[in-house]
Amino acid sequence: MEPTPTPEDASSRSRRTLLIDVGSAACALTAIGGIKVVLDFLRPLLSMGSPSQWDVGPPERITEGTVLFNKENKVIVVGAERAVYAMSAVCPHLGCATRLRSDGGLIECACHGSSFDLRGQALSGPSGPLRWLELRVDRRNRLVVDTAVEVPAGTMLKL
Repeated sequence: MEPTPTPEDASSRSRRTLLIDVGSAACALTAIGGIKVVLDFLRPLLSMGSPSQWDVGPPERITEGTVLFNKENKVIVVGAERAVYAMSAVCPHLGCATRLRSDGGLIECACHGSSFDLRGQALSGPSGPLRWLELRVDRRNRLVVDTAVEVPAGTMLKL
């Protein structure tokens, strides 16, 4: 035969139930916050955005050894021997912004330590090579990079 519950047993049970409910809610909120942090970490920091074209300027502006880095359009333009080419300044690993090292010899991604040479080849880190972008001369005789059009690596515009 079971004992009859006393009023003290009922109040302690309701406190216990309340504490269990509050603890469960706190654990659920912590788990949701943790999932959000992980998803934010995995989401690329930058996206290529809508298709756009960048007017680099006259072809004479880009001589051999010239490296133009445009943060706004996320483009790198490099002058080679009697040619010029363009690459995306967005790291293909997770979409982080790259930067040109102060000596101009390397392109670096601070997110995960990837580095690239001036031909876009990955030298270190988890990333693959940078994307090469279409570069053309328009009817006004100006160089234009189209960030929406990827071309095979090594595609150069002869000057």
